[in-house]
Amino acid sequence: MTKFDALEETAAEMKLKQLLWSSIDEWDAMVNEWTDAEFESLDVELLNTQTNKYAKSVNQLEKGLPPNGLVPQLKDRVEGLREKVC
Repeated sequence: MTKFDALEETAAEMKLKQLLWSSIDEWDAMVNEWTDAEFESLDVELLNTQTNKYAKSVNQLEKGLPPNGLVPQLKDRVEGLREKVC
């Protein structure tokens, strides 16, 4: 492995870690917004779209990052809402 390969690998891992942290922050903010909203004002299609987007991100994180405690937590949050929406 060359230094360039190692640098590319490190950059890819850092992007995934950034995706993990931003996904956690964004997910929590969205769920809080949905929880505080009037039920009639919720856009079910948007909820479904966003939930699927974050489910894909979780899948990518599970494949690309070494095992850690945060990805399963995010997965549980996303899957929990996904079961309720779908």
